[in-house]
Amino acid sequence: MEKYCWSCGNFRPFYTKGFCCFTKTDYGTCSLRTHVKEKHETCEFWRMRPHSYPVKNAVIVRSLEEALVHIAAIKEILEDKK
Repeated sequence: MEKYCWSCGNFRPFYTKGFCCFTKTDYGTCSLRTHVKEKHETCEFWRMRPHSYPVKNAVIVRSLEEALVHIAAIKEILEDKK
């Protein structure tokens, strides 16, 4: 089974800016090899992508905490109107 760059933990794809979002291109950089690679290339430095995303989890927790504060404020406003 081939281990392509697009599934490697060292590969960071390039993005292009569209009208309302960014889209991945077929090229990117390898953190071990300092040159541009096509996403379907292979090499001996392939490694599995990490499965945990602590930064994203922290952002989710912070957003939920902010949402709880807003919901509590709305609850107080509604209770005051009673």
